[in-house]
Amino acid sequence: MCIHTHAWPAAIHHFDGYVQRYKQVQGTNSENIVFYRVLYYTAHKRPPPFMAVVLQLQEDKLTIIEKDNHLLSSRLADIMQSKGLVDHRNHYSEHSLNTERRREELFQVACENQGILQRISECKSDYRRQRWEEDWKKTEHQRDDIARYPRK
Repeated sequence: MCIHTHAWPAAIHHFDGYVQRYKQVQGTNSENIVFYRVLYYTAHKRPPPFMAVVLQLQEDKLTIIEKDNHLLSSRLADIMQSKGLVDHRNHYSEHSLNTERRREELFQVACENQGILQRISECKSDYRRQRWEEDWKKTEHQRDDIARYPRK
């Protein structure tokens, strides 16, 4: 059923004119009377050729919908039968997310190690090397004296 809204304002205007004329004729007693706007409308009958076109369009839409439904159901069936493989291949290179932080820590440790090495190399030894060498010569001399056969 088709509603033509462009016809309503004319009908309402006609009804309002009727109400005003009725109130003028009846006088003051007409204030208590309530009028209701009732619009009766009928659907325009379409000519048969137009109906044929509409029916053909509806059939075309239904065939398109059935075709799409068939395609979607076949895709769903393929998905259900497949082993769940991913159909896209995004090749991402695997890399750690904290590489930068580890690099900074490594640089900091290397700097600390260089500082420790520099302090160790600059520090003077508490041991007397000359005394050690003299003790070693004395130990060798005693060993040679004790030995049954001379080493030289």
